[in-house]
Amino acid sequence: MRRSFSKKLVALASVVMLLGLVLVSCGGAKKEVTINIWEQHDDTIDKVFDEMIAEFMAANPDIKVVRTHYGTEDLREQFRTAALGGGGPEMIFGPNDNIGTMVQTGILMPLDNMLAGVVKKLSPAAVEASSLEGKIYGLPILVGNTLTLLYNKSMVDKPATKMSEIIALTAKYKDGKTYPMVFNQTEAFWFVTFLGAFGGRVFAADGKTPTLNTPEMKKALAYYYGLKQKGVIPRESDYDVSDKMFKEGKAAYLINGPWSFQGYADALKDKLGIAVLPVVDESGLPILAWNAAKTVSVNANIKDKAVLDAVKKFLEFMASKEFQVKYALVAKESPANLEAMADSRIQADAFIAATANQVKQSIPMPINAEMRAVWDAIGPTLKKVMTGAVTPEAAAEEMQKIAEAKIKEM
Repeated sequence: MRRSFSKKLVALASVVMLLGLVLVSCGGAKKEVTINIWEQHDDTIDKVFDEMIAEFMAANPDIKVVRTHYGTEDLREQFRTAALGGGGPEMIFGPNDNIGTMVQTGILMPLDNMLAGVVKKLSPAAVEASSLEGKIYGLPILVGNTLTLLYNKSMVDKPATKMSEIIALTAKYKDGKTYPMVFNQTEAFWFVTFLGAFGGRVFAADGKTPTLNTPEMKKALAYYYGLKQKGVIPRESDYDVSDKMFKEGKAAYLINGPWSFQGYADALKDKLGIAVLPVVDESGLPILAWNAAKTVSVNANIKDKAVLDAVKKFLEFMASKEFQVKYALVAKESPANLEAMADSRIQADAFIAATANQVKQSIPMPINAEMRAVWDAIGPTLKKVMTGAVTPEAAAEEMQKIAEAKIKEM
């Protein structure tokens, strides 16, 4: 009787133990969370970024990170469409000027609470560049994104400090195949640097009212178009044409950004030089680059706590010193993390130093929603100027009208 009772107790204990293991297995195991990040960066960065994502996932086996690449405009439009429809990726990684229009449409989440533990580790200027109306809407990864002057040392002895030195090279290059300078001449981001050289700005002091129909704009457009008329730049050159010409030694100077440095170093080897943008003699002011931050923003549609926790972990990982050092070394821009900025690997990088020098001679790129209207006004009209279809005076008036109309539509 006693032995039979003992057997029943053992059997019952086994059942209870087995049931407990099943319950622990079902309730204790963490469900894998997938978070998506849509990014816009040069393909030279892909390998390092993917390696860092793999490192994060190895340390967090319950989180899967999926990366998808888009071009600048596609990133903005695809995310906007998806997020406004209630979907889209958890994160978007790109230029900070995405923030303004996206905040206006309510598709970005304020990150003040999520980043509370890492904000002090970041450059205040970078945090400011990622904020709007007192709230943080992006984790800054890089600071810079600024155009600068590249030159071929086999074609010029030392970099020009004035545009007149570059213009003077037209007397040397008359074959119609080689030019003193090339750049993406119909892209607004390149043109606004010349607007700054004539003291012009795209907004009034309130930061929202467009100031495109001004004497400064007309002078800048005339000067810009005049570079083509004088043979300083080719009749036509977009980004790809400029890139090819500079790599092939068919242009002494190029205006481009840090994302392009490694490609030119590979092509020109020790003949590549980098300097700050030169002064325009007529105004006495330098071609004034715009600086920006590269930021990671979060989709406002996320409601699931497990997903939010996973996003927070990944953002903290991207804010870390080691991530930002490794990313900055391939992006060739300054990291936003203060410890990363001071790291010996960053300090020793000549490309990053060159970008930092140009940042000192630059102004912050506006990120308010109205900036989207300004880009849309300048871009198409600039192309008309460069084909001779409209005069600088008429173009300035047209830009102003377009910008005002688009802002009104907002």
